[in-house]
Amino acid sequence: MTKNHSNQSYLIEGLEHLAISAKQIYKRYCKPGNILLFRGELGAGKTTLISALLSCEGFNQVSSPTYAIVNSYDTGKHTWHHFDFYRIGHMQEALDLGFDEYIDQQAIVLIEWPSKIEALLPSNCINVSLLIQENGSRLINISNASC
Repeated sequence: MTKNHSNQSYLIEGLEHLAISAKQIYKRYCKPGNILLFRGELGAGKTTLISALLSCEGFNQVSSPTYAIVNSYDTGKHTWHHFDFYRIGHMQEALDLGFDEYIDQQAIVLIEWPSKIEALLPSNCINVSLLIQENGSRLINISNASC
């Protein structure tokens, strides 16, 4: 699954810089079998970044799975599963959705609000933390997770 990646940081000063950074993140981290954990406060840009990553494969129909919990996309190149666990109250809800089956596939798995299901995550995930800076820019820090 996930290879050992050194820590990386990307400064996003505006939407025009997002596409450039998304391409770099996509090339390095978006591989079949990888699980990326998107962390950040509401409005930090988690779903926006995920949309930019999928657009690297020419897929531009991404919607937030806040109410559906999971959206799956087949771009013709890869299968992607995008989870948003913001609204779940218990880990059992993720299991009821078949979460363990989704992560056992050779898909690219993107998870917003992973803290809600931390105990269900394998140890070899990739953390993607988005931090809002005082000037409104975003700092993206990527590191190996110890789930």
